[in-house]
Amino acid sequence: MIITAVAGYLLGAIPGWLDRKSLLVSVLCWSVLAVALLLILVMVGRRFVRWARMHAALTDRRIVIVYGRKKQGWDIPLLTIVDVVCDSGVLSQRFDTGSLVIRTNFAHLPAVIPDVPHIGQVREAVLAARAQAWSDYQRAWSMPSPTGDVWAAS
Repeated sequence: MIITAVAGYLLGAIPGWLDRKSLLVSVLCWSVLAVALLLILVMVGRRFVRWARMHAALTDRRIVIVYGRKKQGWDIPLLTIVDVVCDSGVLSQRFDTGSLVIRTNFAHLPAVIPDVPHIGQVREAVLAARAQAWSDYQRAWSMPSPTGDVWAAS
């Protein structure tokens, strides 16, 4: 928005600063349009490349989110997930996409998976996997010891 505002201001101001019929005004106006278009394309392209290089996987124990080749990202155990929220704008809702925001009890900032298709179904799958993980965890601790010994936590 800032790029379009500055470009619009310059396109309106340049003819006022110089003689409207000069070749310099035309060249400057076309240059402003070209630079604004180039900046917008770079910003959109950068976001697309970031999205294309991100990989996410949901297993029965964790969610793994990897950004790019450096293998930086999130490794979130399902038992630590506190909340899963769909964040999508009006246009994103129309196309059933959005960002999945996962809040955990060990990190201050949430993990964000941008531009997820079928966002509602993915959210329900994460919540179902979390519920199954909690069920497995509770069942493992409620089972008696096979030897009859008492388990102690330290």
